[in-house]
Amino acid sequence: MDDLCNALRAVTDATDSRRALASRAEEARSSYRRWLVAEGDGYSAILIGWPPRYHTPVHDHDGLWGIELVLCGALHVDEFRLVTGNPEEVRSLDLKRDGAAIFDDAAYAHACSNPSTDAPALSLHVYGGPLLSYAVYPQTASLPPQRRSTATEPL
Repeated sequence: MDDLCNALRAVTDATDSRRALASRAEEARSSYRRWLVAEGDGYSAILIGWPPRYHTPVHDHDGLWGIELVLCGALHVDEFRLVTGNPEEVRSLDLKRDGAAIFDDAAYAHACSNPSTDAPALSLHVYGGPLLSYAVYPQTASLPPQRRSTATEPL
């Protein structure tokens, strides 16, 4: 829990006000965007802009714990548990402003989407270390997961 508190404190110190961050949502109206907010010993923070109707495939977080907080708009999250490398759906969440998904299990995976047809969404993601790569799980269980590198742009 100390790691979590330190990470949130560092992110808060490194960011502008919520209003200034929310202005980034408009930049994500037409394309998915990832901005590096802060990074330090044991944490990283990424601001993600979600265009309307954008969705991710089922993916993990390379064994890191994480908190994903909706700053504006809404996100739909389908959560999975990885059982022998295959995702099994656990539950679905509909997160509105200030809603959060929290995970601390290396077997956690999810798929996220912006359910809005016309408004971008913005979320702050804090992870228990640098998220350098992740695995994407195909819809067909007979196919192996694919490793992907993450990319962020400066805030």
